[in-house]
Amino acid sequence: MPKVFRCTEDVTRMDECRFVIQTATADEVIEHAKLHGKQAHGMTDEMLTPEVISLWRSRIKDVPTGV
Repeated sequence: MPKVFRCTEDVTRMDECRFVIQTATADEVIEHAKLHGKQAHGMTDEMLTPEVISLWRSRIKDVPTGV
């Protein structure tokens, strides 16, 4: 089932970022989210801790299909 992650809804809730990631797997979502975090929000590799990645992973949602 496809996966989706919305930066504003799933991460900050205070930021006006409207970036949405939709991919086939959660691992792909995380890779795109890391790149987006670095490019759009100035995150560094040091900021992308296992705890941050785990939080992001917990907020990935399934995309309903056939609806």
